[in-house]
Amino acid sequence: MHAFKKCETVSDAQVYFVASLPSIGREKAEAILESYQTPLNALINADDWGKSVDGLGPVITNKVKEVLSTPYNKTCTAT
Repeated sequence: MHAFKKCETVSDAQVYFVASLPSIGREKAEAILESYQTPLNALINADDWGKSVDGLGPVITNKVKEVLSTPYNKTCTAT
């Protein structure tokens, strides 16, 4: 989980949002946003990240897709 962070700009908020995905972090989030321009475009095109963003291979993209597409199940959350 991210600690609460005040985002000064929309760009900061976008990086913060994308960086919260599994194994992404700030540097990869910025690369994703540079390639896809918006978080929504990035999420829609997560299947193509490995082709258009350096450092993102199938392990990371598959984990992100799993998190984005798996229905929420409260019993699966960490305690």
